[in-house]
Amino acid sequence: MLWKLETSELYGELVDMDSAWQLDDEDDDDWDSDSDAPSSASKDPIIIQSIEEGPVYSIDKHGQTVAAVVGQTVLVWEFWSSNGACLIPIKTLSLPGDYQETLYTVSLSDDFLVSAGLGECLFVWTTDTWDLVHTVSVARTKESCLATCCVMTSNWMPNEKGVLACGGYDGCISLWRLAHRLESEG
Repeated sequence: MLWKLETSELYGELVDMDSAWQLDDEDDDDWDSDSDAPSSASKDPIIIQSIEEGPVYSIDKHGQTVAAVVGQTVLVWEFWSSNGACLIPIKTLSLPGDYQETLYTVSLSDDFLVSAGLGECLFVWTTDTWDLVHTVSVARTKESCLATCCVMTSNWMPNEKGVLACGGYDGCISLWRLAHRLESEG
């Protein structure tokens, strides 16, 4: 057995993941007859989006919006699947001229997109106009033993509107309450 997933609080049962993922040997309709791989319909991605700007460091989605961090840029698309899956470009977000550091993370919420990386700043754009509305300096803490406060990951707290959790090279997790900062400037 690989592992068990406890779902009793959600579904009232214990799921054995080893047996849940086993294939029924008598039913191989979804498998190519010449190989042990699934048919192309089940193994191919529904979309492959080429990014010419460089490697993708982070991706996030919220509703139908998809955002990816590429170097010093955030690319934003809308996902559609009604007449075949596609990503429709919405916006390319660039850092202000005086910031030239690499971005490593992006997080979407109902109202905001936040991106951060090496520049010791969180960049906050509004999702209705895609304007850069706030830049938050990441303060070095006494716990930080490194010369940089590079933010490597970020995520909005699902039950606390406007609270962003970040983590990075300094070995710290920081929670930022951005909603009141953004409301006071708006």
